[in-house]
Amino acid sequence: PNQKLVFLTDSSQVRYDKLLIATGSLPVSPKIDGTDKEGVFFFHNRKDAKKVVEWGEDCKKAVVVGAGFIGIEVAIALQRRGIMVSVVEVQDRVLPEMVDKDMAEKVKKRLEENAIQVILESQVAEVIGNKRVKGVTLDQGTVECEMVIISAGVSPNIEIVKETEIKTNVGIIVDKTMRASVEDVYAAGDVAEAIDIISKERTINPIWPNAVKEGRVAGYNLLGIEKEYEGCDRMNVIDVFGLPIVTVGHFLPDCEEIRTENRRIALKDGRITGLSFIGEIKNAGVVLSLIRKGTEVTRMKDTILKDEFGYGKVAWTFMPSFAERV
Repeated sequence: PNQKLVFLTDSSQVRYDKLLIATGSLPVSPKIDGTDKEGVFFFHNRKDAKKVVEWGEDCKKAVVVGAGFIGIEVAIALQRRGIMVSVVEVQDRVLPEMVDKDMAEKVKKRLEENAIQVILESQVAEVIGNKRVKGVTLDQGTVECEMVIISAGVSPNIEIVKETEIKTNVGIIVDKTMRASVEDVYAAGDVAEAIDIISKERTINPIWPNAVKEGRVAGYNLLGIEKEYEGCDRMNVIDVFGLPIVTVGHFLPDCEEIRTENRRIALKDGRITGLSFIGEIKNAGVVLSLIRKGTEVTRMKDTILKDEFGYGKVAWTFMPSFAERV
């Protein structure tokens, strides 16, 4: 960075005036013996997806390691291709970063109703077979399969800046303009560690909408047009065989929680910090808007999870004179 040079793998050099680092993330590789066998895949990019599809042509059984957002998406896709799928998760529930245990039980039931085996609180110790996958060994026994997909999360790809003066924590540390700690260097996407819009803490939220917004802000500032990033969202949306789920934000230890059977929200100092809706996701967009704006919702907190809640109710609460005229 002090010379404003990028060195490429073919030994050539590129000089820059301003630099954007958008190297994304890399799949986390848990300590499992035998992951070098044919038929083991890390589901990370389009090339990986193509390999999985090709290998799946002759595959009858597959094991997915990790029951997070990507792991469940992959399991559903494989099942729809006629492959028998087992999902192995070290934690006590599926989608552990998205839903609580009660909601997770509903997701697990929906997966099992669609012939996906769910194995919880268990770890894959080894992928067995000679050159090709024949199965996996768990602490609870052995599961036969011809394909293993490891979906254990991702970590920022900061390798190229490790020996530089660009400051990193988990990812490359950036300010509100997406500028790194070094003049004329910016970062955006999964590699950037930005401020969370709700918790106000520096974090990695590796989802596509965040990457798009960060890239747009970085692009403006690269061109000398000053823009600031409002902060990243922690948000996921998934459909599990017709069971929609949306989660946003954080359920912090010191939050007040309000819930019904299929919906829950967290509040701190009168403001919503998180939502988790399953099955009945009506008004999730309204609540998301309140979260992003940091709206004080004490006056309406008893009605937020009711079916009649919506934009009209928000307008009535905050603009009564307008609502009365309507």
